[in-house]
Amino acid sequence: MCLKDDGLDPSHYVSTLEMFNDSLYKSSRAELKLMTNMDEYLMVENGICGGMTMFWILYEDMNALYSGVMIQYMPTEILGKVTPEKIPDIQSIAPNAEIGYTLEVDLKVPVHLHDFFADYPLAPKKQIVPEDWLSLYNEKLVNDKEVRGGKYMFGEKLVQIFFTKKNYVVHY
Repeated sequence: MCLKDDGLDPSHYVSTLEMFNDSLYKSSRAELKLMTNMDEYLMVENGICGGMTMFWILYEDMNALYSGVMIQYMPTEILGKVTPEKIPDIQSIAPNAEIGYTLEVDLKVPVHLHDFFADYPLAPKKQIVPEDWLSLYNEKLVNDKEVRGGKYMFGEKLVQIFFTKKNYVVHY
């Protein structure tokens, strides 16, 4: 059906979400503008971090999940930078507004809210986790499982921490 209707081969996609996203852009005939400003590109690139993986037993029922997403506005171009004075109050922007915003912000979660957000800390960030951040449990896992010969391997991870975040990119 996708191959026939849209000319999109499902075998070229990792997930149906990617394929439906391409199908949406193709069927809407929206003209996608290429980013030519390197600062804007780097800001958007910096905002890409993926999502946290979690699981729990939960049943939710929603009809037409993909079509529900397909009626939302999709970005087609960056209109340019807005001076801080001209940014509207974020709470006054309707969820279905035609113009969305990508904001680069500094975030600090007050200490009195840490317990409230403990199960799901705000603003995940990709960064290298130093070995001295490992808990005793993590250190035991590395040693007991002989992961990488019992040595900690540095690598960029998506972490949820309460540290102050500078130049964090959010979308609305």
